[in-house]
Amino acid sequence: MRDETAFKATAADEKETLTAFLCFHQDTLSMKVDGVGEGDLRKSMVPSGVSLGGLLKHTTYVHARWFEMCFRNDTPNDLPWPTNDWVASDDETIDVLTSNYRRHVDLSRRIVEESSLDDLNQGWSGGGWEPDTYKLRWIVTHMIEELARHNGHADIIREQLDGTTGV
Repeated sequence: MRDETAFKATAADEKETLTAFLCFHQDTLSMKVDGVGEGDLRKSMVPSGVSLGGLLKHTTYVHARWFEMCFRNDTPNDLPWPTNDWVASDDETIDVLTSNYRRHVDLSRRIVEESSLDDLNQGWSGGGWEPDTYKLRWIVTHMIEELARHNGHADIIREQLDGTTGV
């Protein structure tokens, strides 16, 4: 089920508003993949080769990179590194990809809940920037932007696959 808090938190403070939109977009991607068969998971409908499975895998790694590695300075041991995070391999079933995504989304939510938006990252960002470079506020805002963009990709791919539309 998707968190609809973002549309009810119109008078919320900054952290509650940002968290609500982050949760909304995290849940929207899950919804876009829900009900897709294993064959359609890897099927690309666009020249770039992007698939729903690739989007799900990529956004899992993006959560791990920004919240765990960059912000917390933790190394997620449950994901193979390095990887082509845009391609879902044959052994990465819908259940595996969804489970990985939910686990890292849930961890990101706990990190945001336990931290201040003004807290600075403790680890490496993956882009060469040093600790104490990014406030959590920037990371959350970036993740909202990243997920919103990829949700648009997922909308188009899902509609092309089986006609399912809407958020």
